[in-house]
Amino acid sequence: MEKQYLVACGTDSEDGSCFTENHFGESRWYDIWRVSPSGAAEKIDRIPNPASQEDEGSHEPGHDEKKPGKIAPVLKEKGVSVIMGHSIGANVVKMRRKFAVVVSRSERTDEALAELRKRLSEVQELLDAGEERGHMILHRPEA
Repeated sequence: MEKQYLVACGTDSEDGSCFTENHFGESRWYDIWRVSPSGAAEKIDRIPNPASQEDEGSHEPGHDEKKPGKIAPVLKEKGVSVIMGHSIGANVVKMRRKFAVVVSRSERTDEALAELRKRLSEVQELLDAGEERGHMILHRPEA
C-alpha cells in the first residue's frame, strides 16, 4: 500500500483556499489533508484552533497572549505528521520535534499541496531524521 501523509494547513479563510497571513499557530482553523504521491490531496477534517476558541476576540495581532502549544497535541491525536503554512513563528523549533514542518512561499493551499506531493520523499526524510530535523521550503510554482 502506498504511503499516505496527513498534512495540517493553517488557514483563516472559510473555504481553506489560502494559508493564514499570520503564523501557523495563529490560524483560525487547521484543515487536515490526506496526501499521497499518486492521488489528489483529499481534505478530511477541519479543526478550530483551541487557543483562538478560548480567547476569541481578546488576541491582538503582534501580541503573543495565547498559550502556545495547544494545537500540537490535537494534531498528533488526529495522526498528523506534517504541518504546512505560509509562515511559522518562533515555536518552529518545538514543532519540528513533533512534525515535519513545511513553509510554503505560495499563499494558496492547492498550489502548495500540489508541490508537496512532488516532494513527499523529502518529507519522509524529514520524518526519518527524528526530533533534530530541519524544515522544508516550497517555492511558488512557476507560471
